[in-house]
Amino acid sequence: MKSKIALAISIALLSACSDRAPSEADFRSAIDQYLAASGAACFGLGKQFPAVLNAMELTHGVGRQFVALEGAGVLQSKAEGSGKTFAVASGAEQWFAEQTGKSVGLAVTRQQEGRLCAGTMQADQIQAITKTAKPGEFLVNFTFRLADRPAWATQPTVIDAVPKLAALVNGERLHTPRALRVLAAEGTLRVIDAQPH
Repeated sequence: MKSKIALAISIALLSACSDRAPSEADFRSAIDQYLAASGAACFGLGKQFPAVLNAMELTHGVGRQFVALEGAGVLQSKAEGSGKTFAVASGAEQWFAEQTGKSVGLAVTRQQEGRLCAGTMQADQIQAITKTAKPGEFLVNFTFRLADRPAWATQPTVIDAVPKLAALVNGERLHTPRALRVLAAEGTLRVIDAQPH
């Protein structure tokens, strides 16, 4: 992913000897944990939920995505004047992520930020592990696969209508390489971020 994720996942190396070189399996495990925890297979819908779309939005851009997701059983809607209000369909909550809203004064409000997860991204092939100029730091190039992809995320109509889902699906199909910086220190591997500095 181009955006940096400020999350670090550490795993213990599989040997009691902490000074051994980490293996490909060690890097794969650290990367898989990082990708799962960071929601790498998730994408935003551009609206807070319940999402109110006016008539123009329904026929362009985000509306096309919402209509396709409703057809796949992920969202449900009700008419609101010339527009519609969309909510997460019953049974689809497992793929929907909720984000905590902003603080207003001393109070914190919770808002549902529309975000869906199309399974879990996992490392498929580790293509290269390269030491960087920084001590203990490696740049790991890999391709990915989408595990546990729900049925709705395989439907061509949904993939066509949701560009961020299409990017994930095409990235898997075309073996698009990704890169993560990984720090090996004190017997652990820690993913730092997606781009080397």
